[in-house]
Amino acid sequence: MELETQKKFKPMLDQVVELFCRMSGTKSYEEAIAVLRPQFLDKSTSPAAWMHRIAREAYSTNERDTVDPTQYYEILGMIDTREKFSTVFASLPEEAVPEIEKFFKFLFKEFLPTHRLAAQELTKALPQRRTGGRKSKMPSEAICRKICAEIIGLHAKGVSKGDAQQRAAQKWKMSKRMIEKIWADRGKYVASV
Repeated sequence: MELETQKKFKPMLDQVVELFCRMSGTKSYEEAIAVLRPQFLDKSTSPAAWMHRIAREAYSTNERDTVDPTQYYEILGMIDTREKFSTVFASLPEEAVPEIEKFFKFLFKEFLPTHRLAAQELTKALPQRRTGGRKSKMPSEAICRKICAEIIGLHAKGVSKGDAQQRAAQKWKMSKRMIEKIWADRGKYVASV
């Protein structure tokens, strides 16, 4: 492949590699291949046949297969560094450029957007991760006004704000953190603070 053609495809290849790394949870092409490759070692449990079938269904072509799915482990070994991958890509014939362009167009305009939508739908169906305890509900505005007035009154009598907030928390049976939130928003509840 000519140098000018390689330059034209470089941004698209970089984007594919970046997506590949993000999907594999790695930071570099080499790390991604190192994570992926062992899954193809055992030919009887390799996901290669499934991946190949999905790719053929998604990107149908009248051409016969040029890649044997049972050889994925070996193929990944031949392109286990970004440099090797780039060398293999650069060795593709210039006559293949229209097919490569067609493939990238399909990948970026159809395949990835379709899978993004499917992933978003899946995400909506998954349960939320609980971070511990239920979210505390903010009391009504009237109660918040009373709490702020109480803290202001205690503070006017010489009680420190921290102690006044602690007393309000005990009286109203709320966490001190909730009282602190209410106090932080006191401008909403008290006209002249």
